Amino acid sequence: MLFHLGALWRLYETNLLSSIKHISSVSGGSITAGVLGSIGRKLSFDPANIQSDFVSHVITPVRDLASETIDRDATILGLALPGRVSDQIAASYDRHLFHGAKLNELPNQPTFVLNATNVQSGALWRFTSSYMRDYRVGEVKDPDIPARLWPLPASSAFPPVTFTRRDTS
Repeated sequence: MLFHLGALWRLYETNLLSSIKHISSVSGGSITAGVLGSIGRKLSFDPANIQSDFVSHVITPVRDLASETIDRDATILGLALPGRVSDQIAASYDRHLFHGAKLNELPNQPTFVLNATNVQSGALWRFTSSYMRDYRVGEVKDPDIPARLWPLPASSAFPPVTFTRRDTS
């Protein structure tokens, strides 16, 4: 997530980000790309405004999320309350980054393609503003789904319990 944040930051500084036609991402990169896509229309793409524009709308929210430990609370709440751990992670993303943004609200230029593995079919599932699909399940056109249901929760795979091996020597 933070690596991709740095790459986008440099592209913005050099005035290259505004000329990119497609952004395709997977895993933590989809979190960062999702933030950029959900607020992209608010950006001027003027390097002179980088602090008030890109840093405040993209860099700061992603860094703030990175400083949070959302997995601990999500695990506890996901096990204690109705729903799943992934529901709690998704709610954290919405609270911290997306504020109700929807997939079909992503800009058409650049085209954002957020990728994940469909855990039901094992195939590549693509999320864009105009469709989401895989070759086994099919296609949903104009997906009116909130950001919390994008591939972002899947991009946050973490074990709810960590095991350590004892040294028996």
